[in-house]
Amino acid sequence: MKRLLLIITLLCSLETLISQGVINVSSEYTYYAPSDISIEEAKRIALERARLKCLADEFGTIVNQSNSTIIRSNASGSETSHFSLGGTEVKGEWLGDLKQPIYKITYDETNGCNIVYVKVSGKARAISGSKIDISARILCNGVTARHERDLFYEGDQLFLSFMSPVAGYVCVYLVDEEANAYCLLPYELSSIGFARIEANRDHIFFSKQVSDTPELVDEYVMSCSHDGESNIFYIIYSPNKFTKAADVSSFASLRELSFEDLQSWLLDAQSKDAEMQVIRRTIKINKLK
Repeated sequence: MKRLLLIITLLCSLETLISQGVINVSSEYTYYAPSDISIEEAKRIALERARLKCLADEFGTIVNQSNSTIIRSNASGSETSHFSLGGTEVKGEWLGDLKQPIYKITYDETNGCNIVYVKVSGKARAISGSKIDISARILCNGVTARHERDLFYEGDQLFLSFMSPVAGYVCVYLVDEEANAYCLLPYELSSIGFARIEANRDHIFFSKQVSDTPELVDEYVMSCSHDGESNIFYIIYSPNKFTKAADVSSFASLRELSFEDLQSWLLDAQSKDAEMQVIRRTIKINKLK
């Protein structure tokens, strides 16, 4: 009976993957890094570009172009100006890594730059239909849109602004350069594995002052071990109920898991939920001079 249940479970998982159009993908990319950026930053850029190249090669791209004409009239006549907005988007999304990225780093003495080669392999799927238009902002030392930043200094306070036109659920993780993943949301004292989101409301997280339940709120002050330390935020949203990955308490009084375990959980969660979105935001943290 146990074997029969196992077979049924595996078949159901396979059907879920097939119905979601999940496929295995792989790609390589070589990035010639300017001399003024760190190796860690160069590796991050190379990794992002390798994944984007992989998605573009597999699913194609969409090129958007918008042209506008503005005519202004004044006493001396009229003035006509034209402007154009364009962009390219891939038609697929990266769900998670199957293996750890493989890096090879060499130094080009002729051009004075680091050459970062990366090979990636993971699971992806085509983007079907339109995504829910959500807004997520990393805020520094304030809770308004003008406080949005990607550069922090030691001692700066962290806040997050999140808005969705559809009610749903959110989890937030921070990944450091040591490949540790920390759960920032839901809060440590929360008895549920997610944060609920109301539709059309600007939610401010990590601030006791603007929270309806300040006794539950965790507040965060940024720190770093060296100048230019990179941290990546994973902001995970879905209109469908889900719960965070399993984690443990760390020495820093945060819930923690390995980045590999976070990737594994994300891959499974996104494979089962086509409406789940993962927003990645990278910040740098500098030492105070």
